Amino acid sequence: TSPYLGLIAMLVICYGVSINIIEGLWKSQLKLQYHNENDYNTFMSRFTIVTGFASIIMLIVGGNILRICRWVVAAMSTPVVIFLGGIAFFLFVLFKEELAGTVAQWGTNPIAVAVLLGAMIVVMSKATKYALFDLTKEMAYIPLDEEMKVKGKAVVDVVGGRLGKSGGAFIQVALFSIVSSLTGVKATYYKIAPYAFALFILTCIVWILSVKALSKRVEAANVKAGEA
Repeated sequence: TSPYLGLIAMLVICYGVSINIIEGLWKSQLKLQYHNENDYNTFMSRFTIVTGFASIIMLIVGGNILRICRWVVAAMSTPVVIFLGGIAFFLFVLFKEELAGTVAQWGTNPIAVAVLLGAMIVVMSKATKYALFDLTKEMAYIPLDEEMKVKGKAVVDVVGGRLGKSGGAFIQVALFSIVSSLTGVKATYYKIAPYAFALFILTCIVWILSVKALSKRVEAANVKAGEA
């Protein structure tokens, strides 16, 4: 019943859905690149290490962004990074056959580039999430009264977080089922990618609009709290 908490929940849900869609397609490219389980595990171990270092660096940068800029600028960083990075990744995967000649001149193949590009985007997405998204989300609770903070945070973190992750998975499962039934052939991530791309863009647009709407309420609540 609280629009304020509803907008915070929308941020959490949109993050979960968008990153889940990107990771689904990225991991499908990973499996094409690394058939050997040991090679796959080695890559994922390096990916985890890089994510950790990137998150530490972004925590330092993010602290300065929060100190210098308004709340809305810091809160908008994560959806913008995921939105722009996701568009670049999806477009490369969708048109990798057309780009094969250009990629071959670099001495590599489209799948390897897709894996590297996807890894870079997922790393940046997670780093900005830890450094800016989580911090701005917690800051949004500050103007609320104690009861709303406790109950609202419990609902947003538990329900919103689960809805985000399960929502992204549900979208992909539904797309697999729909595409398979329409074509009569088992669907792959590559075949559902155009539809997943459209839903990804829609999710990010809703996310950005939610940040803008929430920023007005955060600023108004802070002014009201300051007057009190």
